[in-house]
Amino acid sequence: MSSRKPTKHRWDLDADRALAKRIQSGDAEAFRELYKQHAPTLLRRIIRMTHDPEKSEDYLQMVFTEAYESIHRYRGEGPLFVWLNRITTYTMLDEFRRKQRWNDALKRFWLERGWDVGQVNPLPDDVFDTEETQQMVHQILGGIDSQKRIVILLCDLEGLGIEEAANELDIPVGTVASRLYRGRQLLKKRLRTEMNRRGLSVEEWFHE
Repeated sequence: MSSRKPTKHRWDLDADRALAKRIQSGDAEAFRELYKQHAPTLLRRIIRMTHDPEKSEDYLQMVFTEAYESIHRYRGEGPLFVWLNRITTYTMLDEFRRKQRWNDALKRFWLERGWDVGQVNPLPDDVFDTEETQQMVHQILGGIDSQKRIVILLCDLEGLGIEEAANELDIPVGTVASRLYRGRQLLKKRLRTEMNRRGLSVEEWFHE
């Protein structure tokens, strides 16, 4: 688990709702205010995910473009920062998968850090050694429901601790831990099943 202390946020929902309403009405200055408030934090997060500061600027613009186009769907049920964080998560997940960089990032963060919750053993390094197994992991991960996939992304790809991920998603720590544990188990179970179906050897990979 990450040793970093989670940042404590104090959300002002009334202010967020008012700002969102201004943006929804076409107030360009309000959108610039939103960008100024949250872009630095989101950029740092994207850089942690990509290790590419220059390209991360482009990804940040993609996030805010999506936010601008989706602002009409914001209903004020949670903080704008959490809403933007979710857009960032989905944007980066799509980008990693589209450019086939998911496997490199997942290997770098996930396999180096191991498993933070429960007694599920990590996948071995050579799971990523062939294009076939890379595509298989991508496909299986993409088939896991979004709630579990997001916490896997945050904790195993981005390297956040359980408390940090809970803070990012604005949900209880226990919920994150449960989703992460069940998501990892599900991913591993489906990987084992698929490899057995394809006649690939997995016994040396899984030591329960």
